Amino acid sequence: MKSVAMINKNAVQTIERATMLIGILSVTSCVFFIGRGAVNYFDNKRTTSELDAVHKRIQELSETVSKSRRVKFKPIREKELSLVQTALDRYATTSDCQLVEVTSNNDEAPYLSHYRKNTEVTGWKQTSLQCQAVGTIGNILDFIHKVSELPVPVEVQTLEITPNGKVQAGRPVVAVKFGIQVMRREVKS
Repeated sequence: MKSVAMINKNAVQTIERATMLIGILSVTSCVFFIGRGAVNYFDNKRTTSELDAVHKRIQELSETVSKSRRVKFKPIREKELSLVQTALDRYATTSDCQLVEVTSNNDEAPYLSHYRKNTEVTGWKQTSLQCQAVGTIGNILDFIHKVSELPVPVEVQTLEITPNGKVQAGRPVVAVKFGIQVMRREVKS
């Protein structure tokens, strides 16, 4: 009977250890799953608040976009012509000439070179400018040379220099009339 009692004592100890191990694993699993659930809960709460903030920002951006659709912008053409006018005024002043007149055609047209008839250049628009200045021949030539330094692409179309019968500082005064095409890249929508 002693051996049966020992077997029973050993079996009981093994069963107690197994039960204790199962209990420890169960408690550990419960703590892990409860902790994981708490982490998920707080992550979901944080994610929800982040999504709410993103949704609010999207609404603000949508309102900004709808407001911007009502805004009218000046065409680029006016900006370029203003740059040309300012540059021509400065060049005339530094060349000791008087810029008498600058007129522009209000219409833009697709670019067509005056020097090449069969060009296949696309993506450019042009506007005509007619200019008139007065000064001595040397000053006028200096002024015309500076026109090549304009801040936008241009192409000279016409150039006419005529004496006007006056004298300035012992030199004959001439009038120059010239036409240029101011070009700009088309903006693709």
